[in-house]
Amino acid sequence: MRAAALTSDHAGACAEAERAEEEARTLASEIDSLQRQEAALDEALRRCETELAALAAECDRLDRALHTVESEIAQAQAASEQASVAERAVLENAAWELAWTEDPARLSDELRSAAATVSDPPDRLERRVAELRRRWRDLSQFGEAAIAQYESERARYERLRAELEDVRTTIRTLRKLSADLDQQIERSFARSLRALDRALATTFAELFGGGRARLVARDGTGSIEGVELVVQPAGKRVRSVQQLSGGERALAAIALRFALLELDPVPFCVLDEVDAALDEANVLRFRTVLERLATRTQFLVITHNRATIEAAGTLYGVTMGEDGVSKVVSLRIADYVHTEH
Repeated sequence: MRAAALTSDHAGACAEAERAEEEARTLASEIDSLQRQEAALDEALRRCETELAALAAECDRLDRALHTVESEIAQAQAASEQASVAERAVLENAAWELAWTEDPARLSDELRSAAATVSDPPDRLERRVAELRRRWRDLSQFGEAAIAQYESERARYERLRAELEDVRTTIRTLRKLSADLDQQIERSFARSLRALDRALATTFAELFGGGRARLVARDGTGSIEGVELVVQPAGKRVRSVQQLSGGERALAAIALRFALLELDPVPFCVLDEVDAALDEANVLRFRTVLERLATRTQFLVITHNRATIEAAGTLYGVTMGEDGVSKVVSLRIADYVHTEH
């Protein structure tokens, strides 16, 4: 019942961890794609901002030019009006004096002197005003085109910024989901590790004839970095696997492998001379646990150890005849024992 409960807990934790890992991989791929899209949008926004700055500067320049031309037009119009007024005044004064004077020559001199007081003739000023108005119309057209282009770029910029914000919001959401999945994976891993630790304690004690073993998670930066096997054979101090003898290391590895099989039985398992470094007492304990696990898993054991061979249901051997050709022979122990009896 205890083994069944451990197996059930482990299977559930493994299935949950696998689902979470698959979702995490999918989310990581989506985040990577969105980050590339974010980088492209950032670059597009930078280009758009540069274009907007240039257009804004051009609009400012045109606006200043328009104001300058408008000021010149106003000044030219004022000068033209002043010239017209002065010209009319001169003509009126000349006409009045002509009616009363007896010396036309003196009047001509006075007209020339009065005309000289007008700096620019009205017709010249009118031409100047017309020229300035033409420039104003040209600048207005350029200004309208620049403003239209600016507004278009501004709309594009706002669209890109909104799209970028959507991408960043999606990335934040996916990262939160990824963090939640990481926590779920860690919880599932912790449950599996606890279940495996309990199973290991049992198989280790069976194989070593006592003692204790446990799995210790080593934390890295923000995550579990690895798992260390810490053992204490009966009558000895706690030590790491690296401090054990060759036979003890082999037996500790077998204990871990058998603990995994207790939690997650497989249909078929190959053991290649795992008992080679074991002494007779350890081989007998190894065989006992192997026979128990064989009720749920079929084992193919490659061995030269007689005690292990005696536990087999079927023996397969390879021999070489006098002709140098290898031959495979097999023997079902149950049939042989039945025949002998």
